[in-house]
Order: sequence, then C-alpha cells, then structure tokens
Amino acid sequence: NMYHSGGYGVPLNKKKAARYYSRAAEAGDALSAENLGKMYDLGEGIPMNKKEAVRWYTVGAKNNIPASLYHLGIMYRNGTGVAQDSSRAIEYFEKAADQGHSRAQYYLGMMYKKG
Repeated sequence: NMYHSGGYGVPLNKKKAARYYSRAAEAGDALSAENLGKMYDLGEGIPMNKKEAVRWYTVGAKNNIPASLYHLGIMYRNGTGVAQDSSRAIEYFEKAADQGHSRAQYYLGMMYKKG
C-alpha cells in the first residue's frame, strides 16, 4: 500500500493505510489482513491492540501467508494477545518455516534447542 510505505508520489499516511487495509481485509484479502495485523501489533496509524493483531494475523494464517504464520507464532510464544502456548507457537513457526520464512526457522530452531 502506497500510504503505508510512501512512494508513487503519495505522502506517507499510516492512518489512511490502516483504513484501506481494513477495507480490503474485511473483503477477504489475506495480504491486507497481514498488514492490518502488523499495524495493530505495532500501533502504526491505529491504536495498538494485540487482540486485533491476533485476529488479523489469524486471517492471514488461514490463507497460508508466511508472515502471518510467523507473527502468530511470536504471539503464542510470548503470550501476547493470546494465552501463551508453546505448542501452538511451534505449529505456526513450522508452517511458516516450511515456506522458507527465515525468522520462523530461527525461532523454531531456538525453541527446539531450549526444549
């Protein structure tokens, strides 16, 4: 989204980016759901809301978006926006790692190493 990253002659506007991602995510666009989840997670352009971040990451994860799977793994690993659950974290990290997501591969290796 050009409002999220700037460019194409459009000024950076994270509030507009969140609004457009929200519209697209509500219409079923999985990549927009991932981006909206990240904006809620970080409080970019909208108030930080970890439960909403989980909600939108879950939409992306159901569509096998690697970044959404990874972010859900982080949320479950840390117990952020959801109850802490290492087995669910591993499940999401494995799905993202299987698609080549290097950060998920790192966290998965770290979790197996520490037990």
